[in-house]
Amino acid sequence: MEIITSEGGEIKWYTPSDSDAPGKAGRRVGIAYELEDGKIVYIPE
Repeated sequence: MEIITSEGGEIKWYTPSDSDAPGKAGRRVGIAYELEDGKIVYIPE
């Protein structure tokens, strides 16, 4: 999994390790698509 954020025009990439959340597993809640015009659409499952 990779987390990408944008703050003040600066883009940051973060790849969490297993030790960042010991014993806690996330679950998939949806899918995000980036459209040609740059908008992001989130589709919940």
